[in-house]
Amino acid sequence: MKTLNEIKNYTINKFREAGLINYQEEMLMIISHSMSLSKIDILTESNIKISTDKYSEIKGKIKRRILGEPTAQILGFRNFLDEKYIVDKNVLIPRFETEEIIDLFKINKKVNEKEGFNCLDIGTGSGVIAINIKKKFPEINVSAIDISKKALVVATKNAIEKKVNINFFHTSIENCNLSNINYILSNPPYIRTSKLKNLSKDLTYEPIIALDGGKDGTKIINSIFNWENQINKNNASLIILEIDPEIKDRVISLAKSYYPKNKIKIHKDLNYLDRFISIT
Repeated sequence: MKTLNEIKNYTINKFREAGLINYQEEMLMIISHSMSLSKIDILTESNIKISTDKYSEIKGKIKRRILGEPTAQILGFRNFLDEKYIVDKNVLIPRFETEEIIDLFKINKKVNEKEGFNCLDIGTGSGVIAINIKKKFPEINVSAIDISKKALVVATKNAIEKKVNINFFHTSIENCNLSNINYILSNPPYIRTSKLKNLSKDLTYEPIIALDGGKDGTKIINSIFNWENQINKNNASLIILEIDPEIKDRVISLAKSYYPKNKIKIHKDLNYLDRFISIT
């Protein structure tokens, strides 16, 4: 029978050898989840006994992580705005940068807009954007679309767990018939197709359809603007999209072509990268 201290040292050494940057945090997440211990307990305790079966289970998760599988997929959840959300191989793992979409929405939403307003989350994935908008603004009617049925299963589970009512639709934005949408939010695919072959190993475990932005990274972004123009009849008073800093200029040019009279602004993320565009 092994001790907690032995498995901690084993995990850290394996993760260091594999070149993982946040090896201690990942060690804490895996052991905490596997043993139902708090991170503080793991850091302060050393002599807790670990059964052979539990030791083998933890080693299996360590091996999966070393091979590149994201920790969130191994554990089956990801923290987003300090809450756990279900994730699996069918959805893009929510990034901390995406949390800022919620903050940008709060800042840009007009204070006098109340009941009866409609929000659409395009490419909802795990549903974290739509769910957090509904939680913070229950008066808004929130809908979410995704081209993946399996992603919508995950999003629906998260919505049920968080006890919010989201209208989910299985459709691409190109075929979306929803209209009268006042707010549009999205973390769309924005990686250029040519860059997909050079993705970091952990990203290869996530759905390519959620990453591939086409030849210049703006394929889905252009489709969003086109839908908003043709189907939604330019009804949106606020659009916020997450983007790749490398395609910022192309996205701005595209936005100006669709919204020549609107205010278009680029916002930086916590790493001071040009990560979001807002159109008001």
